Amino acid sequence: MHSTLNRGNLTGFALFYLVNNTILSNMVIRYDLGRLAVNGLSGGVARQDPPEPISTLIRKRFMRMKKIALALFMAGAFACSANATVTNVALGAAVTLNGTFGGDQGFWGDKPLADKQTLTDGIFVPKQQQWNAGSVYWNSLENSIGIKLPASHAIGGFKVQSDDNDTYRIEYRQGGNWVTAWDVPAVNSYGLVTRGTTLASAITADELRFTATGGDGYYSVTEIQVLSPVPEPEEWAMMLVAAGLVGFQVQRKQRRLDACSVRDG
Repeated sequence: MHSTLNRGNLTGFALFYLVNNTILSNMVIRYDLGRLAVNGLSGGVARQDPPEPISTLIRKRFMRMKKIALALFMAGAFACSANATVTNVALGAAVTLNGTFGGDQGFWGDKPLADKQTLTDGIFVPKQQQWNAGSVYWNSLENSIGIKLPASHAIGGFKVQSDDNDTYRIEYRQGGNWVTAWDVPAVNSYGLVTRGTTLASAITADELRFTATGGDGYYSVTEIQVLSPVPEPEEWAMMLVAAGLVGFQVQRKQRRLDACSVRDG
């Protein structure tokens, strides 16, 4: 998934600030021309009663605009997060097999055990391919598959292609303990099936473990992907520009408001 934020969005955001800045600048100029006739606020009609100090009116408008700007910035940040590119950070990661793999395949024939590194090569085999064809397979719940990531990453989800009628578990190492990240459910299908999940909250880890937790005693897996959301460069640029504009405009307009307050005093 790629971001939907583009140059047009950035230009529109910048124009909003330019227009807002122009409006407030004109109001400050009108202050210098007098307080009894305030065009744009009183419809160009001279007030009969002493008007509210122009600095107060500007301050009120500024606070409204400040809230709008903050809302726009937060919406942009949310959009950046929601549309971030999802990267498989386990691609090419080192794999270790702990226990005896291969073994009994029942009446499904004698298929060779796939190389362990195919589990992190980023390639899914055809859907519903026979469970022991092109897979790493085993028969014991005591076995485990270790995945060592190149570095520690924020992890937001997983994708696994494994035998359909078994349950599995992905754990991550936290200190000296293994913590469950996802219990992979069985599905009513045939052969090798892909399942995926998005975690309720991200975890950070550099080491994972994959195990079977139940089923018919014939376990297999062909692919394990570890997904991490990575904002694209233009999204970071959008957020930084927006933050800079907010800070610049707040400081600039605050100085004008302070000047108006001194005049009103």
